[in-house]
Amino acid sequence: MIKLNSRDIDILSLLVSEYVATATPVGSVNLAGRFNLGLSSATVRNVLAKLEDLGLLMHPHTSAGRLPTPAGLRFYVNTIINRRALTQDERSAIERQFTNSHSSVENILKRTTKILSLVSSYTGLVVMPKPQGMTFKHMEFIPLSTGKLLGIFISREGLVHNRVIDIGDEYSYPELEKISNYCNRSFYGCSLEDALKKVSEEFEKERTNYDKLLAKALLWSKELLVEASESELLVQGESLFLNEPEFADVEKLKHVMEELEEKKNIMHLLNRSMESEEVCVFIGAETGVEAVSDCSIVTTPYKKEGKVVGTLGVIGPTRMNYSRVIPTVDFTARLVSDILGK
Repeated sequence: MIKLNSRDIDILSLLVSEYVATATPVGSVNLAGRFNLGLSSATVRNVLAKLEDLGLLMHPHTSAGRLPTPAGLRFYVNTIINRRALTQDERSAIERQFTNSHSSVENILKRTTKILSLVSSYTGLVVMPKPQGMTFKHMEFIPLSTGKLLGIFISREGLVHNRVIDIGDEYSYPELEKISNYCNRSFYGCSLEDALKKVSEEFEKERTNYDKLLAKALLWSKELLVEASESELLVQGESLFLNEPEFADVEKLKHVMEELEEKKNIMHLLNRSMESEEVCVFIGAETGVEAVSDCSIVTTPYKKEGKVVGTLGVIGPTRMNYSRVIPTVDFTARLVSDILGK
């Protein structure tokens, strides 16, 4: 375990703060000159060399300054960072964003994703609750472009789920209406679980018992119901990565955007914090997702009526303002839990 004296800690803390603000390597002259340390630049340089030997800092070849390593950022988050509470003004600014707290759960969480991005200046993330006890109300299939249609599922509880389905063949409006009517007659009033079970049972019967349209109805409804029964990841503010110097590399940015679009790995990572009572911070390679190895994710669960139902957080560069983001994510989760509990 790394142990540092108070002087080492102060210098490491200042270096990380300066790096977060400038996105550039930080040198001993800069630290000694800008901050009232009461130390010479030579003394500061010796401390930086010590921190580098401990693996907390790195020294880029093209610069005399130093950068925190992932280990240095982890030490900073775990040991040094001042996990301050938000000020009253900061809390009020977030609370004002939830002007319509009597909206549906879906709309509240969509709004939460935008608020997280707006307040943090990073990309907001919210994992929606996994649908439970949902009752089938309506399903409809609408033609889009050639070979594609839009499937729409609506539950009695107000959940609306859309999915673009590749269909290959072309179908007329009357044919799609027949398919939609069949699904609505077959599944109306069923729980989501019972509707899926009924689809599976129908598939096990002889295919010859069904004409082409009804076979397609079963296939498309299964696709739509399976996806509607799973948790959904909401993402807001992806374009903010364009503001970060670390992602000026087009390929690096492309990989991050692809992960945010695909969502599966990011959602799995956020769900790792479901059992935690504290805010979880994944730095760089700790995410276990190579495409976002230059990112950090700050996440925590939120509750409904005292039960954990999902997670929320932000993703941004490892050069993240942790001292601001961590309490923001924590407060937002508590606020959302209160709103959902009403």
